[in-house]
Amino acid sequence: MDDDQRTPAQRFDVTWRARLRCTDWVTVIRVATANVSRGGAFFASTTPPRLGTRLAIELELPDGTGASLRGECVHVRTAAEARVQGRRPGFGVKFDPAHAVDLMLLEEMARAAGAAKAEAATAPAEVAVGASSGAAGPGPRTIHGLSPIEVAEALGQPAPQPAGPPAIGIDFGTTYT
Repeated sequence: MDDDQRTPAQRFDVTWRARLRCTDWVTVIRVATANVSRGGAFFASTTPPRLGTRLAIELELPDGTGASLRGECVHVRTAAEARVQGRRPGFGVKFDPAHAVDLMLLEEMARAAGAAKAEAATAPAEVAVGASSGAAGPGPRTIHGLSPIEVAEALGQPAPQPAGPPAIGIDFGTTYT
């Protein structure tokens, strides 16, 4: 059975980072989603868990938040199968129904990301976003000369978040005694 037939929920082609933990692996692995639906996700990986394996999943969502979910491996596509099918190797996970509210929000976020991706694919190659600095400048700037934040704003998408851990400051204070 093709993995497109495994879940009745609409699938969205989004690439979100995830950390997965299961009994088949000694450590937590980092992978990316190939697609996501309310019912589950397909994770791109050449080291899948066994069918039926329970997983703890930490998804990194585009808005900077995370989703902690649990699920079960219900489909595996090996590297050999992927080559024959012309698809990516990986595995499908069915999310536990106990996460129903989180999964509805996840689906809406995936729908929005999929719509933005489709809109960007059909958008013109260059997008004017305002006058350039300087009175005698060459006119509007195009997408090719913009920062990632300006591109996101021009396309109506959320601004990209910086990768890496947050900075933490400690104020030891001062005393005047």
